[in-house]
Amino acid sequence: MSTIFFAGVQLVRERAKIQHCQNNLRELGMAFNMYDTYWSGKFPPTANVEEDDLRALYPLCANSLELFICISTGNRVDKHEDLADNAEGGRSGGIGHSYDYHSYHIFDKAGYELSQPTLKTRSMADVTGDITWLLSDSVESGLSRSPDIRDNHFETGGNVLFADSHVEWIDAGHWQATFKAGSSRSW
Repeated sequence: MSTIFFAGVQLVRERAKIQHCQNNLRELGMAFNMYDTYWSGKFPPTANVEEDDLRALYPLCANSLELFICISTGNRVDKHEDLADNAEGGRSGGIGHSYDYHSYHIFDKAGYELSQPTLKTRSMADVTGDITWLLSDSVESGLSRSPDIRDNHFETGGNVLFADSHVEWIDAGHWQATFKAGSSRSW
């Protein structure tokens, strides 16, 4: 009886953490929209496809450093400069935000990897029922692009902020196909 009870309590706690993370991503979606308004269709700048720099959003568009942290991680952001990259520490902690910034299209419309990634802009995103990813819970590096088993919500899946500002939980079984669609050019 007590084992079932404690398993149920753990499930409820993890669901609450997922909800909290989704709320952060919704707020960051509004910050992306504000940024887009100020800079006419642009998303925050990044130097390359691997960079996760979100400093451009704070404090003008997102006024709380807590928005950049998933409470399922041990990550921390103490100052503006900590938003330059996501933390490598995951649940064990690290300085930096908790999300991966998907600032480039890396696949073409047919789903083949592009030889040269293309920077995402608002004008390139179909914001009506959009599938374009902007932020997600931390992902493994390399080709697998699956949820990071050391971070956020482990290998069960992850939260995703789309370019039209909606947030979804994507389970691990659907992650790779959804990631590929969210990172593909639609033109």
